[in-house]
Amino acid sequence: MEKHIIDSAKSIDFKPYLESIRSDKDYLELKEIYISSTVERSKQTPQNKCSRRLKLQVETVTPQKNQTGDNRETLADKPWDVLEGLRNCASEHVLLIGKPGSGKSTSLERLLWEEAENALNDSAVKLPVLVKLRRVTSTIENLIQDFFSQHQLSLEIADVEHLLQQGKLLLLLDGLNELPDTFRTEVVNFRDRYRKTVPMVVSTRNLSIGGNLGITKTLRMLPLTEPQMQKFVQGYLGEAGNQLFQQLKGDRLRKFSETPLLLWMLCRVFEQNGQVPANLGLAFREFTQLTYPNIQQDAPSNSKEQWSKLLRKIAFE
Repeated sequence: MEKHIIDSAKSIDFKPYLESIRSDKDYLELKEIYISSTVERSKQTPQNKCSRRLKLQVETVTPQKNQTGDNRETLADKPWDVLEGLRNCASEHVLLIGKPGSGKSTSLERLLWEEAENALNDSAVKLPVLVKLRRVTSTIENLIQDFFSQHQLSLEIADVEHLLQQGKLLLLLDGLNELPDTFRTEVVNFRDRYRKTVPMVVSTRNLSIGGNLGITKTLRMLPLTEPQMQKFVQGYLGEAGNQLFQQLKGDRLRKFSETPLLLWMLCRVFEQNGQVPANLGLAFREFTQLTYPNIQQDAPSNSKEQWSKLLRKIAFE
């Protein structure tokens, strides 16, 4: 039987919030085919919407001995699902690093959905909250408040702060590289305030752009393997997926299809046209024609005016 989660200071019914996440159409696709991918873990910190049908994993790196001469704090010598990796490292805070379209945001959305499902059935599970850092205009607490509001739960900032102080939340901070520079100090201070009570997962594209907030644990997305790509296209296109996969094998688009977002783009184009585009420029062009009206609807309106010129430039390059 599904349980209510009770705040220690006053009773708050989180069931509608969790059910809203579980039934959100943007997350429901996560219940469908979810193909394995991998990431690697770094011992030391180095200096889209993509398909929701990809299951992401972490992959072991060669164990490195620490100063005591043993192999503690290294991953077991086996593939590690990225969600398992994020759950294991979140309490000490972890960075999820990857190229554009590598599946970072999809991983956080999948984790959000699964943890909402778990929290409905277990009051001890922390409440997952997804924060898009590009949307920050004041404080992270305000963004958390907004996310609760989007999912049928109205809270005061004091309530949000109390949940953070009591360690009730699991924070998924998406897009550190997209964080406006003027709010970088705010995020650093936020992490310092709650680093002992709140588990956090932070995704970013490149540490040289967004920094690391002082987080030393990292998981890095790896390209899709050939079996993963085959399973994905078959799951997305059915029997037609075999035809697409055969065209990809040995093709110059092979590298193009190692990235989940770009593989999904190819599937969309193939589903429409029945063939793989002759080059990357055509692939971008045909995909954009299919999806242009729905791309990044929350992007600034003044940037949209330049999209056509920018897309032509990208396709040419």
